[in-house]
Amino acid sequence: MIRNEIKYIISPIKKDILIKKLECLCQRDPNCISPSGYRVSSLYFDDYNNSSYYDKVNGINYRKKYRIRAYNNETKKINLEKKVKHENICEKQVFPITYDEYISILRGNLNFLKLYTSPTARDFYFSYTSKGLRPKSLVSYDRDGYIYKYGNVRITFDSNIKSSINGIDIFDNNKEIEMPYNKNIIMEVKYTEYLPSNIKAIIQNSSVMPLAISKYINTRIV
Repeated sequence: MIRNEIKYIISPIKKDILIKKLECLCQRDPNCISPSGYRVSSLYFDDYNNSSYYDKVNGINYRKKYRIRAYNNETKKINLEKKVKHENICEKQVFPITYDEYISILRGNLNFLKLYTSPTARDFYFSYTSKGLRPKSLVSYDRDGYIYKYGNVRITFDSNIKSSINGIDIFDNNKEIEMPYNKNIIMEVKYTEYLPSNIKAIIQNSSVMPLAISKYINTRIV
């Protein structure tokens, strides 16, 4: 999946205004199973040089990061992901894993990944064994989303953002703390083809400015 990605920090009031405008054009993300959307939990990995962290902090245009992601605290759908970013262009590679495989990774046993032909699985295994890739940060948040089929546009609003104090288990919610901008919301505008003029006008008329935001960076202590 290759797409453009632009991020903003907005207030809850600004979110309500934007949603009222988007609802006239967009379909709500079918994954939103409640008024607040759905819960996303991500365990981020980094190598012994903290390459993902420092590449972002130093403004390197081409960078990559690895994570394991689950939704609504359910063990039935867990993804091992590699995300490559070049300026505003993102490529996300997704490899589904089972809960038992997830636990195996947490315990440092990744030999099962060698059995798969998936480049994502093999790349993760190589980075883990040769570059010291290890869990570094756990982040969870509520995501509300809207879809506009022309240009394959997806607009999401992330709120109630929390990180773990010292745990690395996605399914353990007992060690979470609020992030610095928790009262605000991260809006992400993603599109794979083009950003239609009507969607662009809604964003521009709302007087929001794009920012280089990373939930991973804001939860790391290096």
